[in-house]
Amino acid sequence: MLLFTGMAAASDGYDFSGTWQMVLDTATRAAVPVLGSTTIRTHQTMVATVARTGTDAFVVSHDVCTLVAETRPALATTHFPDAFVNAIPDKSYPLELSEEGGRLRARMNLQPLAVGYDPGKTTALPQSLDAPSIVDWDNDGKAAATIEIQVPLLGTVEVYQVQVATAMLDGWVRSNDEISGGAAVVGLQQRTLGASNRLFVQNPTLSADPSASSFSMTRAPEGTRCPSG
Repeated sequence: MLLFTGMAAASDGYDFSGTWQMVLDTATRAAVPVLGSTTIRTHQTMVATVARTGTDAFVVSHDVCTLVAETRPALATTHFPDAFVNAIPDKSYPLELSEEGGRLRARMNLQPLAVGYDPGKTTALPQSLDAPSIVDWDNDGKAAATIEIQVPLLGTVEVYQVQVATAMLDGWVRSNDEISGGAAVVGLQQRTLGASNRLFVQNPTLSADPSASSFSMTRAPEGTRCPSG
């Protein structure tokens, strides 16, 4: 429905085809048994290609370049190894457009992202590292997905997790070269199934904070790719 209601406005001087830089900032509140209450902010950069699929219909395909986390208060630092970032699959999804109040609204459903397990083998999040649906998701030789927690006095602790969540982007076309707005993470589930330090085999209560989450898309030179290395 959104694609059709937006056709008249989309055809009025807009062509989103081409290469874009996407930035997704999300905030999650966590009650961590070892570290206390924290807010984890993640900053994700992507290179996206927008392709026309009809007269006024577009599809977005993105490749994740970087993923950085910041924890406040800074009781510990979360680090996503290169193997984790490289394992995040490319995604394709419609750029849904609708005209509202003389403005062009843009929505994107990035679809569920399952980390550390094969969702085709289970209907629920795995509860142990030897569950049949667990995979070496990031190809680092360890089950599930490996995240590093850097803790003062303790050093770096490896945490083996599974997670599933869907990012929903809801914003406005600012110009032919800029789209931005709010972001929401829905269906968020996460479990820590193991760690190099047993104190960190904990499962905090998580809640996404859409009020502190946002996205932006700005047009980039054709041929732009994620930096290598």
